Amino acid sequence: MYLTEALKAGADVVVGHGHGPVCHFYDDAVIRSYGYKVIRSSGSEVIRSSGSEVIRSSGYKVIRSNRKTVKPNNLKTLKSKLQFITHFTDRYSYLDSAMMALEGGCRWIQLRMKDADEAEIERTARQILPECRRRGAVFIIDDHVELVKRVGADGVHLGKNDMPVDEARRILGDEFIIGGTANTFEDIQRLAAQGADYIGCGPFRFTTTKKNLAPMLGIEGYENIVSLMKTHGINLPIVAIGGITYDDIPQVMATGVTGIALSGSVLRADNPVEEMRKIAIQLRVKN
Repeated sequence: MYLTEALKAGADVVVGHGHGPVCHFYDDAVIRSYGYKVIRSSGSEVIRSSGSEVIRSSGYKVIRSNRKTVKPNNLKTLKSKLQFITHFTDRYSYLDSAMMALEGGCRWIQLRMKDADEAEIERTARQILPECRRRGAVFIIDDHVELVKRVGADGVHLGKNDMPVDEARRILGDEFIIGGTANTFEDIQRLAAQGADYIGCGPFRFTTTKKNLAPMLGIEGYENIVSLMKTHGINLPIVAIGGITYDDIPQVMATGVTGIALSGSVLRADNPVEEMRKIAIQLRVKN
């Protein structure tokens, strides 16, 4: 029986090997979204098991849980190929950048305002959020975990020097998206163990939109990381980030990453809305 059919039927089911939904990464998220929990054959609950543990191990069953359900947008986000990270320039404010990205077809916005105080970030978040809701876009905020709950955003992205993912999970619960930043495979192992929903991995190349850059990965770096993740059974969405342009997209996506995050390259275009639209179309059609 497929997991989705079992969930609809409301029956307990052993999760083991097989085709269909049982062999797909999003099983763990689907289980949580339907208000179920995963139980080991020994009877102990797997609170934040990795997708690979659930998929590759037999002797698990799915039972009803009193947990809060995951917001529908969260599951959609894990499959998204395009994230826009807000930035400001001489021409555009943080708010402008988000609005143009949405108009161009991006449906995953990260509000990142590293040099702003929390009051300014909250004002901007409350301006962006209604437009995200109107367009069916997912809205996450960089770093500020409590602000995510206060404004009703969909989740948070945490940098390497921000709050640990597992601590944020205790504050936010399972109904919010939590992403983390990685530059190495070791970073990814740590984030996976802490229960991250996705990973922003980079930088691809030098970028002016972020200070204190980690070593650049390039195509070979992404290929190596994706290969190691497969070898170790880590199944998390990887979003490539850092200096990526429209022309880079085919070769970056060919490495096996899940999607890309853009910022400065869009805002430097003569028409940022059209640039975003072109990128969104390319990702939908060619990948």
